[in-house]
Amino acid sequence: MIMKFTGYFIMFCMVMAACKGKEKQADGNGAPEAQKAVCVTDGVPVKAEPGKDGKWLTSLNMGETMLYLNDEFKDPEGKNQDYYKVELSDGSQVWARTYGIVLNAKPAAVLSETPIYKRPDLVNKTDKAFKTLEFLVVVGEKDDWVEVIGAAKKKSGWIKAQYISTNAEDVAVATLAYKSLFDKDGNILTDKLQPFIDGLPYQNTRFNGYLNSLLDEQVGEMVMESVGEIEGYEEEID
Repeated sequence: MIMKFTGYFIMFCMVMAACKGKEKQADGNGAPEAQKAVCVTDGVPVKAEPGKDGKWLTSLNMGETMLYLNDEFKDPEGKNQDYYKVELSDGSQVWARTYGIVLNAKPAAVLSETPIYKRPDLVNKTDKAFKTLEFLVVVGEKDDWVEVIGAAKKKSGWIKAQYISTNAEDVAVATLAYKSLFDKDGNILTDKLQPFIDGLPYQNTRFNGYLNSLLDEQVGEMVMESVGEIEGYEEEID
């Protein structure tokens, strides 16, 4: 009888331990904890209710973070009008289009150009790369590697963790660069460089030195071009 009671007691303890483990993954109401999510595309629509007839409220900016509230709406007509229920930074609970949102992610910026790998192994290098100052989100980690998704979900894969920054101001500069400094191929528009630097609200990010070095190179090239033109003009006079 004692052995039987002991067996029941052990089973009871195991069940209670399992329940407590589940409680850690849930909020006070027993629902799953909200996941962090990041917007990777500018202008993602936000509505009061999901679907084409929902009232439009605002739009999300690239790099904006939110909480996914474990609820989604699937478009019954299959026209990719799917929505996630999210909580924005101001506490409002709304519905946002899924196409521009990555779940369980954190925003980051590329510190230095780095190749993209298919898997976290140096032998899996692809012909694609992330350039300095690009915005991306981290969705996984393994040893000294991170799994990432780029702006607008155009690129994805694994890169070395040393090449990214998750500092909020670095990320903000990367999002601003995507909007006003890069062309559609991710190349820096040189004529936009000086205005971009002048308009930056953050003066102590890890990109300030990089941007100013690009500007110095640009000024140096302009000086050399001017010298070449003067020398050519003098030769014509002689």
